[in-house]
Amino acid sequence: MITKPLVSVIIPNYNHARFLRERIDSVLAQDYDDYEIILLDDHSTDDSAEILKSYAQNPHIAHIVFNKQNSGGPFAQWSKGIALARGEYIWIAESDDVANPRLLGTLMREISKYPDAVVAFAHSQLIDKKSDKLPYGWHDEDTEEVFVYDGHQFVMNKMLTSNYIYNASMALFRKSAYEMVDTGFVRYSYCGDWAFWIDLSLKGKVIEVCSVLNSYRQHKGQTTLESVKSGVKWIEMGHVLKYAANLLNLSTLQRQCLRGRYTKRFRKEEIPNKEEVLAQHREVFGGSAWDICCYEIGKLFNFLKS
Repeated sequence: MITKPLVSVIIPNYNHARFLRERIDSVLAQDYDDYEIILLDDHSTDDSAEILKSYAQNPHIAHIVFNKQNSGGPFAQWSKGIALARGEYIWIAESDDVANPRLLGTLMREISKYPDAVVAFAHSQLIDKKSDKLPYGWHDEDTEEVFVYDGHQFVMNKMLTSNYIYNASMALFRKSAYEMVDTGFVRYSYCGDWAFWIDLSLKGKVIEVCSVLNSYRQHKGQTTLESVKSGVKWIEMGHVLKYAANLLNLSTLQRQCLRGRYTKRFRKEEIPNKEEVLAQHREVFGGSAWDICCYEIGKLFNFLKS
């Protein structure tokens, strides 16, 4: 076991036996060596336990923890793993994703340059269940540029219109900053990471590394896909958007533009529980034609930007 690791790598797993070895091996193949691994299993019903136990003798493995019952959501496992972590930095390495060998070393090098930086993240490519690259994605560019943002600027410019840190596996953050974050995000089943990154980013600087160093797997059974089918995605999105608006202390005009943007999007999409979502979040998704007009005009003047 590593005595005083600088980084704690948390691998929270639920029924991802078919991806687990590739995931864990990609962490063990990192060109940065000062880390411990915390393996968590949320009461899987597949062969995950046997696979996890097979790594028990590796010196990087600090804990292997098996839940006696399922926690009901992915983010409770984040909290559990961080409570066990000894490192100053945390990497949530989702159990179905894969890391480039340079990911951890690159993010550590960049975040270490800025004592007030709370999170650094790289770009991702999307892969399928066979680990083949998909022909689409959000961040396929690999310019190797590095951008450093003020946290408030980052949330205003990048996190209000979508979750720009869309996959936990692409990011590294300071444990000390996590300790200042509202832990209410653990109650979510889909949007907890979005709420978490917003709150965390407001605690300091944010670093974006424009190198594709993470592979984000798309497959059936994925939490993201299940949340869309069940309709829970939109209910949680409403909560996160109201939470972000309050944290940022948005003006009346900015809130109107935000409502216009998401009303326009809400009207276009097929949502199984549309009336339920509107009943809970009319102030976010139930805007008027004037709200949408304000949003369109506001884009020209960056009303939703810092």
